[in-house]
Amino acid sequence: MTESWFRPADFLVANPVAWSVSCEAFFYLLFPFVIRPLLRLRLPALAIIAAAGLLIEWAYWFFVQDLIDPKQYWIQLSWYLRFPPIRFIEFLLGMIAAAALLRGWRPKLNLWLALSTVPASVLLLWAGARQGWWGAHWSQQGLVPACVLVVLAAAIRDISGRPSIFRSKPLVALGAWSYAFYLVHLSVIHWLMGPVTPSSAGWSNLKVLLIWAVMGIALTWACYRWVEHPVERFLRNLYPRRVPPAPPAPQEPQELAAASEERTEVVLTGHGVLSQEFEPGVYRSTGSYEVR
Repeated sequence: MTESWFRPADFLVANPVAWSVSCEAFFYLLFPFVIRPLLRLRLPALAIIAAAGLLIEWAYWFFVQDLIDPKQYWIQLSWYLRFPPIRFIEFLLGMIAAAALLRGWRPKLNLWLALSTVPASVLLLWAGARQGWWGAHWSQQGLVPACVLVVLAAAIRDISGRPSIFRSKPLVALGAWSYAFYLVHLSVIHWLMGPVTPSSAGWSNLKVLLIWAVMGIALTWACYRWVEHPVERFLRNLYPRRVPPAPPAPQEPQELAAASEERTEVVLTGHGVLSQEFEPGVYRSTGSYEVR
C-alpha cells in the first residue's frame, strides 16, 4: 500500500504492476472529501478544474525529464510514473466527468467516433516520439483525453438507453474481471516467456498472443470468482447499504379532499390566522410558526 510513494524501483520486484494498488488506496481515501465539493460546482468550474489538471500533469512530465539520469532512465522514470499525487489527476478527471453528467451535461458524442480517438492518439504519440517532439513515456499522459471521451460517450449512451455493445454480457463480464486481468497479465507473460517467446516480429506471433490472452483471461476469471468478488461481498456486508424510505402511496382524490377540509378547520392559536389562507402543501412562515 505504500510502494508507490518511495524510490527506487526495487519495490516492483515481485509483481511490478501492483504499484497501482497503493495509488488507488490513496485515491479512494480522498474520494469522499473531493466528490462532495465537485458535485456542488457548476459546469464551467468543472471544466476549468479539468483543464488545469491536464496542464499540471503534462507540465509535470516536461519538468521531470530534466531530473532523470539518462543512464537509469526507465528505472527512475518508473517512480515518477507511479507517484500517487500526480496520478490522482486522472482519478479526478473521472470524478469531474461523473459530476458533469449528474449536472445534466449531455454532449453529443458519437461512441464510435470517440473510440477512434484512441488509435488516432496512439499514432500521433508514436509519430511525435519518432520525431523527437516528446519522449516515449508520453504514451500514457497523451491518451488521457481520448480515454475520457470514450468513457463519457459510453456513459451517455447508457443513460439515454440506446443500444450499446458495451452492455453485452461478454463485455460486461470482461469489464468486471478487468482489474484482476491487469494484476495478473504481466505475471502470465513472464511465466510463458520460455516456452512461447516470439523469435522475431511477424504475424506468426499472433498465436503467441492468443495463448497469453487465453491463459490470462482464465486466471483472471479464477481470481475474480474466488478472491475479488467474495472479498467485495464481505466488505459490502460490513456496511449495509442505506435504502431511502419509500415515498408515501398516492392518496385517492376523496382522501385528499377530506385532508384539505380538515386543515382548513385548524386555527393557529396566538396569531388568529386560519389555515385556509394558505395553499395546501405549501410551506409559509407566520411569525414563529411554519404552516403547511
